[in-house]
Amino acid sequence: MEPFDLLYLESLLLCFVILVVLFIANLRYWRPLVINRLSLIYVFVALTILSYAGWIILDGHPRFAWANKIATIASNTFMTLSCMFYYYYVLKNVGVTFKNGKAWYLTSFFAIGGAFILNVVSYWTGTAFIIDDKGHYQRGLLFFGDLIASYAYLACGVGFAIHKALKADNLTERHKYTTMATAIIPTVVLGVINNVLPYPYGLPTVFYGIIVSLLIVYASSSASRVTRDTLTGLINRFAFDRQLSQVMNRNNHSPNISLWLLMIDINGFKGINDTFGHAVGDEVLVKIGSTFEKVGKQFDAIIGRWGGDEFIAYLETSDDLRAQ
Repeated sequence: MEPFDLLYLESLLLCFVILVVLFIANLRYWRPLVINRLSLIYVFVALTILSYAGWIILDGHPRFAWANKIATIASNTFMTLSCMFYYYYVLKNVGVTFKNGKAWYLTSFFAIGGAFILNVVSYWTGTAFIIDDKGHYQRGLLFFGDLIASYAYLACGVGFAIHKALKADNLTERHKYTTMATAIIPTVVLGVINNVLPYPYGLPTVFYGIIVSLLIVYASSSASRVTRDTLTGLINRFAFDRQLSQVMNRNNHSPNISLWLLMIDINGFKGINDTFGHAVGDEVLVKIGSTFEKVGKQFDAIIGRWGGDEFIAYLETSDDLRAQ
């Protein structure tokens, strides 16, 4: 094994270790694996790195050409799956579920299906990749098929995130969706570099980009957990105070605009907990929080959960009767 191979593998190992750390950190907010899209992204990127490392080790060994081909198929497929689940991650966060956006989910299988078939067929035909007589990897005529599929997922995810950011009702939401749209820039830029300077001419820059993108997403999702009430999904007291401060510090308040601050509590809520239990009480809070959120959007109001059965709302309006 050449010294450069060792450097390449060390770079992959570093990326893999960072992924493991992110995955473990995400266990604090664990949900069933099927719906925890962020965790699935970590898993598929890790599998991509492992299969990519296997390809590096096997490259140049004619006796193991068959294993080299399998490692290549696995690496390409796992990379595309990673991008697909980032797309699903964005869909989930913008509120597109399988129930209300079935077409988006069903059509997404065409890209991964096409990429997988292309790679498997290439085992015999060399359409996307070739392992030559010396056991070295060579690009095939349709090498860019995987890239097109992967970047298609990223482009669709960016489109949904930007659309949601433009329609966001407050700075917190706008920042959340803008981050989702811009987080993949390191992956795209360093991915292009990786394909311009492939092994053995350069380092695995695409994985550096993926790690940076995932760190940005993780930081954003962690911030969201800090600013969001885990039960109702409304902003919490800390985030409400911060947004209210931003609004109050603006210097462009019109004299015709009235500022309303509303404190809301649920009458008789303690009786619900005592009679039906706290689980039912939580369901009531979720339903009320959802109702407040819908009403808040109609009035362009900032609504948060203050604590317990208390909610708080901030509203700017020129129509005091409308606010009342």
